Amino acid sequence: MNNYEVIRQIGEGAFGKAFLVQDKGSGGDRQCVVKQVNLRQMSAREKEASKKEVTLLSKMKHPNIVTFITSFQERGSLYIVMEYCDGGDLMKKINLQRGVPFTEEQIVGWFVQICLGLKHIHDRKILHRDIKAQNIFLTGGGMKVKLGDFGIARMLNNTMELARTCVGTPYYLSPEICESRPYNNKTDIWSLGCVLYELCTLRHPFEGSSLRQLVSKICRGRYNPVSTRYSYELRLLLSQLFKVNPRDRPSVSSLLRRPVLEKHIRKHLDTQVRPLIGSLNSQCVPDQYCVTTMFRQCSEPCWKIQHRPVCVCVGHAAGEDKRQHRGEQKASFNKSKLNAKKSQNRQNGMKGKVATKNSKTKCNRKRQSSNQNAKIQKHIPKGTDRG
Repeated sequence: MNNYEVIRQIGEGAFGKAFLVQDKGSGGDRQCVVKQVNLRQMSAREKEASKKEVTLLSKMKHPNIVTFITSFQERGSLYIVMEYCDGGDLMKKINLQRGVPFTEEQIVGWFVQICLGLKHIHDRKILHRDIKAQNIFLTGGGMKVKLGDFGIARMLNNTMELARTCVGTPYYLSPEICESRPYNNKTDIWSLGCVLYELCTLRHPFEGSSLRQLVSKICRGRYNPVSTRYSYELRLLLSQLFKVNPRDRPSVSSLLRRPVLEKHIRKHLDTQVRPLIGSLNSQCVPDQYCVTTMFRQCSEPCWKIQHRPVCVCVGHAAGEDKRQHRGEQKASFNKSKLNAKKSQNRQNGMKGKVATKNSKTKCNRKRQSSNQNAKIQKHIPKGTDRG
């Protein structure tokens, strides 16, 4: 911790604390969050889980996920250094509204970003398992949203593996968890619906005077309807997130293909992913992320936007692909120009042949006419009037 100056404590959990710190190595310009985990109080299994959390965090590189910076062990504690989001969490933002509803534009803008972050997680066979307004953070003056707190995340080693551990905040629990049934990534989708409902109504979708009453409402999927000030498409989307049967809930990828979200996806891809976009080609290599799967499926192997496949390149590959694309564009242009010239020459050649053929035809006709006149003159007696 010698490289960080503690500003204040901002959180505390069962096994540790969280601090807002100043990074001395950055010249004092960067603030970070340091999560201190007391390893001495943990069992061997819990220690292993903490190490897995660090592994998960280090793999989560996405504009809508809180950035992992580094981790280290010191004096019996594990320290995890994360990006600091200066806009606070989404629950704080909701409470500050004091009953004034958000606009649909604002809600959908945030929701799309949450979905983009969650898609990145699910694509890597990882469940967040604690999606809630308190774990969604704001930056950029409240315009940019980031998913955080993977403290109880679980990696799926096998695609069909199902997590059975009951964890999370009671308000966000899904029916399958309440009934001790197995679940997969669709449980995160239920919690996503809870967040969307809170953004629309500024309150929890399922509430009760006791845990039993709360669980009963969750298992029946009964909630008060959202105001009609919001579009039918948004209200329909919410109802699909709250399907009691997990199989009936959409995946995060299918959510991002909904028309109600599409224009916002384009907007956030423009502002967040444009710096990473390399070549416009039809192949995705291992160090690239295909970002167009969230729009629509085409018959070709790649997913396309307006018949132009897009891949997001990471690191220096983007620059190399960009230069390669420019070279391919130039070669394609030169080839097209050459083909056009050949086509023009062929057309001119055909015109010349036609003209020559017509000229020969006229000469033959004149010759035939002259020969015919000569024959006629031969059979006319001399001294006859030829007038």
